[in-house]
Amino acid sequence: MDLDLVEPIGAFTGPSYANGFLIDNTSQTFVNFRQEDQYYFGVLHGELDYYFLAGKNVTEVLNEFTQLTGRTKLKPKYVFGYHQGGFGPNYNTKWKLLEKWWGEQYRDLLDWGVDFVWQDMTTPAMKASVHQPDCPLLSFPMDIMISDTEKTRYSKVSTHHAKKPFAKLRSLYNYNLCKATYRGLEHLRPTKRHFIITRGGFVGVHRYAGLWTGDSTSSWEFVQMNIPLVLGIGLSAQPVSGCDIGGFCAAWQGQIVDPELMARWTIMGAFLPWFRNHYDNYYKPYQEPYRYEEPVPTICRKYIELRYKLIQYIYDAMYENTQTGKPICRPLFMDEYKPGEFYNDARADDQHSRGYNGFTANRLDDQFFLGRDIMVAAIVNPGQANRAVYLPAGSQWYRFTDDKCPLENPVNGGVEFDFYAPWDDPSKDNCAVYVREGAIIPKREVEQYIGELYRHGKMNPITLSIYPGRDSSYRLYLDDDGVSNKAETAGEYRLTEISNEGIPGGQRIRIKRLHDKFKPRETFYYLDLPGTICPTSVTADSQVLQEITRNTDEEAAKALENSRDAPGAFYYNKFLKTTFIKIYDILSDVTVE
Repeated sequence: MDLDLVEPIGAFTGPSYANGFLIDNTSQTFVNFRQEDQYYFGVLHGELDYYFLAGKNVTEVLNEFTQLTGRTKLKPKYVFGYHQGGFGPNYNTKWKLLEKWWGEQYRDLLDWGVDFVWQDMTTPAMKASVHQPDCPLLSFPMDIMISDTEKTRYSKVSTHHAKKPFAKLRSLYNYNLCKATYRGLEHLRPTKRHFIITRGGFVGVHRYAGLWTGDSTSSWEFVQMNIPLVLGIGLSAQPVSGCDIGGFCAAWQGQIVDPELMARWTIMGAFLPWFRNHYDNYYKPYQEPYRYEEPVPTICRKYIELRYKLIQYIYDAMYENTQTGKPICRPLFMDEYKPGEFYNDARADDQHSRGYNGFTANRLDDQFFLGRDIMVAAIVNPGQANRAVYLPAGSQWYRFTDDKCPLENPVNGGVEFDFYAPWDDPSKDNCAVYVREGAIIPKREVEQYIGELYRHGKMNPITLSIYPGRDSSYRLYLDDDGVSNKAETAGEYRLTEISNEGIPGGQRIRIKRLHDKFKPRETFYYLDLPGTICPTSVTADSQVLQEITRNTDEEAAKALENSRDAPGAFYYNKFLKTTFIKIYDILSDVTVE
């Protein structure tokens, strides 16, 4: 690999760095980065207070940002499942200013079994009422003077001398709405984690609510803007964001979303933090994937199930956000090739060498990292079966196979190539997904809903897939049912560091508990080592493990599943060229070689 092709040259040489500005003002602001060789920002009202954040990389800037604005609390685990929504009737609730009163309004909803709150209308809405004629405005004009009470609202005498223009308060309205709701939920259910999904906010709203991107229309234009929107939102320390899969608004009355559009949007959404199919059923007859003809249900099921297999990996990225501010989905310039070490690939923000219908997208706009080590390149254009994929320099990459076929040879980073991913063939890859060399990826078995097996008293053991390549480490976060807040209030969780290093003739894997105040229901876990040859021996805690051999790979896998001898056993899958090791979870620090 020729590093001269990827390193900055001329005036751009030297150590990499990142800067950020936090404008601390609740009124309207403006920013212009397109004024030739200069940029400017400002506010319409109040003081121009801002913070300058400096760091070696974007992660350091986000860490500083969340030190100022507050860290995100861990979300309930069900948040990261697949959600199916449909727009129904609106119900209006009386408004008061007191947080306690507002939060109390959710008591009945919680008693009825509601798990989280959808905070939809986060700007003051204007509509006809018994007190006023029809109003052409959907929201308050910026120069309106806010009225606070029923008495002043309909008074014929002006009381504006004590009021402020809405333009000075606009950003605080939705922020305080989310904050009041969250505080109310904490009061009503003090032992639970709470989640709100909203469409707006102000700096710091990530502490109270996730953010979806509003009422998108069922068109390819909204598919194309989905990735950059989520990545941009993530750079404000907001971990949970996404769009309405399939689009909320109909492009025309009675629209049925095109099957290709439905499949592509679902495939992409499976790798984004907030994954919800949601639509306006006043104008659309249906949008649920199962109501389409094949291959849409099979394609969508394939990627929804893949998300559920990766739910632990996504949950770990959520935990990391609570500690550092790193987003779950990250742009290519946040290339963390080792924990805490970043590679500055100057080509990551270049245009692709080829595109769609003569249009060439920037690599930052249609590719992203899920967590640290999974790179996703979805197709976002109609009628397109091939796309250009760029793998960031500084690492080798493996095509993700989900243990369905043997691991292929790695691809060097810093290159772009053509990837075939038809939308309508379930037997093929329908999206380019690559895993970094040395990556440690936790997976679980598919559930029909988050926590299904836990609720029925069953185990769902973790499989740690450890890819060939450089030495690496990974932190695994475990807690109870993913709903209570015991981890936060009582420290009842387990944080485990898994490290992998190459040694002469093999590998050394260490599993060490860093925080150990929670005991998971699962009594064992698996190590999955793809791309290996059959080992002559495997030891755990210096004890030789039994090798299980049978006539077929399937019989050997079943025998490993049923084995009961501690500290574990292993078998070699000849078809997959993968070593599977079962380790009983009895030691707080164990080394496997």
